[in-house]
Amino acid sequence: MFWHPFNQAKDGLTGIINRDEIGKVHQETTYADNIVSAETVVEFQDLSVQILDYPQEAYAGNPVTVKAKVFNSTGKMVVTKLVWKVNGSVIKEIPNFDIISEYESAVTFNMPNSTANVTVEVNPDHNAPPDEASWENNIDSCSISRLAEPNAPFEDSCLEVGIQAPASVDYWKNIDFTVVVKTFVPPPPPGGYHYTVPVSLDVNTSGGYVTTLYNTVDGSMNNVENTISEHRSYAAPSVGWSTVTLSFTQPGLGIKGQEHHFTIEAMARMEDKTAGTLKRF
Repeated sequence: MFWHPFNQAKDGLTGIINRDEIGKVHQETTYADNIVSAETVVEFQDLSVQILDYPQEAYAGNPVTVKAKVFNSTGKMVVTKLVWKVNGSVIKEIPNFDIISEYESAVTFNMPNSTANVTVEVNPDHNAPPDEASWENNIDSCSISRLAEPNAPFEDSCLEVGIQAPASVDYWKNIDFTVVVKTFVPPPPPGGYHYTVPVSLDVNTSGGYVTTLYNTVDGSMNNVENTISEHRSYAAPSVGWSTVTLSFTQPGLGIKGQEHHFTIEAMARMEDKTAGTLKRF
């Protein structure tokens, strides 16, 4: 006798002898022992997968993540294969996917320039194990729509520079001043990633002298030029307008007995933009 159990938690087997004579009179002493039944617990294997989370839509080129959970009905270790596909092309394959009861898996890819049809399949070759209760639940899928790029007006980057310094300082006193750099870096489209743009700044002073030697007898003096030349750089974020204030110090200046002036020059560069300003003190 061969018996093939059904795919259910419990099944039974019944054996009957002389079935056609049961119920007839005077044929056997008793028919009660002509039937014997036994119930057994059936353990069947079934793997399944279910997509849990994914975005409904995304911009082309942006990263997209899809999450799924794989289930094993037996609760015993199974080594099988798991395959992720986008529009029919394999983007992730795990040839030795270990699962006992349930396990989450995820895949990340760049959104194509079309709808993304994502599928995930466990045991695609139907051989690990080869005798699952059902093959229909071994695969799940979802679709992600491509968002159209917004027709926003073109925005170009902008660059401005300004100098802030005291109107006057005492003889030989250090001069603290600041250079204010304002940048406009266009923000990314909705759903896009922010970026930065390098900005460089060169600050130079000129015409500044300091008296290092003075002859009180004949009034002669030795005046030495005292200037600075500094280079700074930073990254401007893509948030529209932003402001960065940079501090500088000009060592003390002054020609004995004279009113003295010097010049600050600031020149900033960002991409193909250049902005500069001069200020005389």
